[in-house]
Amino acid sequence: MTLALGNGQPDSFFVDEVRRIFRDQGHFVQEAPGADGQRGGYGSAASSPIKLQQAPVLRTLVFITAPAALNQPLPGTATQPTYLPIFDPLSPTSAILPTPVLTAGGAGIYPQGTYQVVLTYQVGAAEVGMSAPSNALQLGPSLSITLGALAGLPSAVTAINVYLITSSGGPIFVGKLGQITVVANATPQTTYNVAGNGVLPVLIVTDTGELWFPLPPTTGSIQIQYQTARYSDQQMLEALYEGLGMLWPEIWSYQPFDIASVLPSPVQYEYVLPVTPYADPKTVITQVEVRPPQAWIRYRRISGWRFAQDPLTPTLIFEKTPPTGGQVRITAVQPFQQLADVPSLGTTGILLPPANLPVYYAVGRLLADAEVMRSRADDLPSLTAENAGSEKGGNLQTATFWFSSMFAPELSKLSIGKPARRMIAHRIVERLGLSSIWQEAA
Repeated sequence: MTLALGNGQPDSFFVDEVRRIFRDQGHFVQEAPGADGQRGGYGSAASSPIKLQQAPVLRTLVFITAPAALNQPLPGTATQPTYLPIFDPLSPTSAILPTPVLTAGGAGIYPQGTYQVVLTYQVGAAEVGMSAPSNALQLGPSLSITLGALAGLPSAVTAINVYLITSSGGPIFVGKLGQITVVANATPQTTYNVAGNGVLPVLIVTDTGELWFPLPPTTGSIQIQYQTARYSDQQMLEALYEGLGMLWPEIWSYQPFDIASVLPSPVQYEYVLPVTPYADPKTVITQVEVRPPQAWIRYRRISGWRFAQDPLTPTLIFEKTPPTGGQVRITAVQPFQQLADVPSLGTTGILLPPANLPVYYAVGRLLADAEVMRSRADDLPSLTAENAGSEKGGNLQTATFWFSSMFAPELSKLSIGKPARRMIAHRIVERLGLSSIWQEAA
C-alpha cells in the first residue's frame, strides 16, 4: 500500500534517477548467437546456457527470434515460436520455480504422444521466472493432461502460467495453455484439454546475461536485441532499498488509524493484533484511544496498556477492559516499506527531500561496490571485464562524499525524532478516575 503522503513514484523512477547521476542510461545491443540443438535447454544437466556478451540485461524491451526445438508443432504456417522474454524474479520472490508434474487425465483431445509443460510466475502485471520442464508424459489416444497441485508459493505470486513445450502427438500446438490463480500460496490440481497458442517463454538471467529456452532450439541463428548498462536493475534496487532502511529511526511513516483490530469485550484484556504490521519488530504503537458506545465521535487517550511484540501473535494488553460496544483506535509507526512511501516536498514529480535520500545512499553504495570491483581487477585482469587502470581509492573517496556530505546531513536535517510512546504508562489522573478534563490536560 502506497501511503497518501508518499511520492507515489514506482521503483523504476528511482532507478532512473540513480542512472542519470552515473550517466549510465541503457543502450541497445544486437547479437546473433548460434543454436545447435544442445545449448540453452533449461533444467537439463547436459545443456549449457547461451551467454549474451554484454551483461547485465536491463528489464526493459527485449526482442528475440529463434528456431523451434524438436516436437514443437506451431499453429498456421509459423516456422518459429513467438518467444516471450521472461526475466528472473526480483528478490524476495524465489528464482527457483517448482517443477511441474503431469499425469494422464480423462477423455480429451490430445492424441497419443509425449507432452511436457513449464510454468512461470505472475507477480502483479509482470510475468517472471521459468520452471524446469515437467516429466515427459506418455499419453494414449484421446486423453487430457492434468497438472498437479502446487503449494508453498511465494506470497507475491498471484497466478501461475502454464505452457505446453513438447507435443509429439501431431496436431496439438505448443504454447500457453492458460493461467491458474494462486490462493493462499497454492494452486489446485488442474486439467487441460486445449492446444497451445504458439507462444513460448524464454528466461533471461539479468545479472549474468544467460539465455534459457524450455528446450534447446534446433540448429540455426538466434536474433536478440536487448538493453544493457554498467549496473543491473537488481543491484540498483538493492542499494536503494538499503538506503530506504537507513532512514529508520530518523524518518518514518505513520500508519492509518487502526479501529478494526480490537473489538472490545467485557471479559477480555488481551487482544491479538494482525501480523501486518504489528509483528514487525520495528513497529511502535505510540498511542491508544478509546471511544464509548455513544452517538458523538470522541476518542479519549489512555495509558493503561502495553504491547507484547511477539513475532507470531503480537498482542495489545489493557490494564482495564476497554468500553464494551465502543471502539479502540491504535496509532502506530513503522519504517517505510516501499520507495514510493517516502514523502516528497511539492508536487513537481521531481524527487525532493526526503524522497531523494535513498538515491543519495544508493549512489554512495554503488561507488563503494565499484571500488571492490576495481581492486578485483588489479588481481584478476584477465578474468574480469573491469577497468584495472582506474585510480585506486577514487571511487571510495567519492562514495564517502555522497555518504557524509549529501546523505548524512540531509537525514539529520529532516529527522522527525525517534518514534516513542506518547504517554507515560499508568498516569495518576487515570488511576484516580479523574474526569476527562483532567485526563486530557495531563
